[in-house]
This record gives sequence, structure tokens and C-alpha cells, in this order.
Amino acid sequence: MKRASNVIGCMAAALVLTTVFFKINHLPGATPMLILTGGFLSIYYPVYILSRFTDSETGITPRWITVAACVTSLLNLGLLFKIQHWPGASVMLILSLATFGLIFVPMLLKYKLSDEVSENKLMNLSGGLGLALTTLGILFKLQHWPFAMILLLVGITMLVIGYLPLYLRNEKNEQRLRNTFFVVVLGGVLVLLQARVMQTLSAPVPAVETAAPPVCVK
Repeated sequence: MKRASNVIGCMAAALVLTTVFFKINHLPGATPMLILTGGFLSIYYPVYILSRFTDSETGITPRWITVAACVTSLLNLGLLFKIQHWPGASVMLILSLATFGLIFVPMLLKYKLSDEVSENKLMNLSGGLGLALTTLGILFKLQHWPFAMILLLVGITMLVIGYLPLYLRNEKNEQRLRNTFFVVVLGGVLVLLQARVMQTLSAPVPAVETAAPPVCVK
């Protein structure tokens, strides 16, 4: 599984670089390569997640990890369809974000609350609810549905005021937060960069306007 993840990841990275080169130099075939790259990334993300969190001894994968892998693949496909203006993009985005907020987060929260002390349960509960509300707020914002700002404000407030102070009370968690902060920020930047690059590559090249020759009136 890990070998397959590494091979698919290398192929996806090579396709991204090749697509950028083709698009910058206005070479033919950039759009099909962009579509192929999106397809490879949709395969790479779930394969990587499953290989990363599957128990090497028993081979058992938690259900919430399987849901996370499916959501990641579906979200990436939804972004690709949205950029290409293909039908079904909104359905994929709605399903992926709704599944993340309404299914994945509760499953993860149930897993976290199973063997935790009371203080950690309060911390995980506030973090899970804040993450679910924030995800649903993003979904409502993308679809221009009402109450989007309310969901975002309540979710972000629960994360900042409820989850983060309880998380930082533990010195081990504080050190862990410092170690993972760079990874989280880098992952977010890479996701935004991928969406921006795919949007830029799918944009048509503007035609060069030529000035009309002056008309001589005799």
C-alpha cells in the first residue's frame, strides 16, 4: 500500500509540473493533462490516508479513516469538476463537505471520547462541534445558502474559545501543537495552491486584440 502511494504521488507530482510547463508555454494538451492530474490526485489522497493509518500488524483500518479517504477523493473530484465547469460538481462538493461535517466528525469524536478523561472529553467535544459547524458553514457559503455566516462564526468561536485553550492547558499538547502547526499550515497552503493552479490552468488564454487599420476618407 505504501509503495503504491509513493508511486501514485510521484506520478501526480510529475503530471502537475508537466501541466504547468505546457500551460505556460501554450503547448497543446495542457487541459487533458490537468484532468489526468486531478484524477491521479483523487487516487493518491485516499491511498495515502489508508496506508498511513492502517494497522500494519492486523491490517485493520478504522471506519472513520475509510470515510476520510472517500471524502478527500470526492472533494478533489468536486473541485476538478467545478474548475472544468462540468455537471455534477455541486453534487460532489455538497456530498463531500456534508459527509465530512455530519458523518466523519461524529465518528472521529466518538473514537476520541471512548477512552478520555472528563477534561479531554470537553476539549474534544468543543473541537468536534466547532469543526463540524465550520465545515457546514463553508458548504452553505459555497452554495449561497442562508445562515452560512452564523455557522462559520459559531464554529470558529467554539474552536478558538472552547477547544484551543483546553488543548493548550496540557504541556504535551502545547508541544504537539507546535510540532504540527507547520504541517497543518503547509497542508492548507498546498490545498489552496492546488485549487488556484488548477483554476489558472483551466482559464482560457485571452486573445490578442489587433488594432484596426485607419480608414482613409477621401
